[in-house]
Amino acid sequence: MTTQDLINKYGQPGVNNKVYKLPFYVRLSWDESVKTNKITLNSLVGDSFISACKDILDTYGLDFIEDMGLTIYGGSYNNRKMRGGDKLSTHAFSIAVDFDPENNNLKGTKKKFLDEKYKGVLDMFESNGWYNLGKYKGYDTMHFQHLHPNEY
Repeated sequence: MTTQDLINKYGQPGVNNKVYKLPFYVRLSWDESVKTNKITLNSLVGDSFISACKDILDTYGLDFIEDMGLTIYGGSYNNRKMRGGDKLSTHAFSIAVDFDPENNNLKGTKKKFLDEKYKGVLDMFESNGWYNLGKYKGYDTMHFQHLHPNEY
């Protein structure tokens, strides 16, 4: 999928942004003293992300979510190119969310989310159309996006 394909599917970066209320609070990874339950996502996919979070909360509970690191928010909308590339990042289209960057880093040396005990959570995200990049590419495990990683 090209950048133009993403524009055709999701709109220009930032145009379809909407603020959503998460079913639990998250702390900012860069300043954990700040808590919020708001997240900016593309309005075409935001409901599916919130649905996944609700399903996960209802099934596993807040303690499990905290243990996993889904309460450490690393960001969503960011109108930028992919690191080291020329294509726009999926974050530019507000169709990507990062969680717990400290334990699921970009280079793939830390992959907490790929622990077997969290498999059901990744499956719930996928059933709502959200894919973990680490699962498919072996790096950037913090990254969930509403587009199969093999498509872009």
